[in-house]
Amino acid sequence: MLDRLMNRYAYQKAVRAAADNEVVCGTVTDKGQPVYFTMPADADDHQVRSRAFELRYGRPMSSVEETMLDIAETVRGIPTHA
Repeated sequence: MLDRLMNRYAYQKAVRAAADNEVVCGTVTDKGQPVYFTMPADADDHQVRSRAFELRYGRPMSSVEETMLDIAETVRGIPTHA
């Protein structure tokens, strides 16, 4: 129950911090903790995924990881950022 309360508080905090032209996005850390962040409303999926990855792992995606993601999305029929 405390986890749900903390999650709700973190989300509400992100909503309050978001500017009019931003949206709230979220990801889950490797420890299972939700993390909310804001992105420009016109950010594409690739930009959001890249930021979520950085928050989750503390580093940007490597070129190999980006290539693997592009391959996986192509196989699933999802347009890539390229």
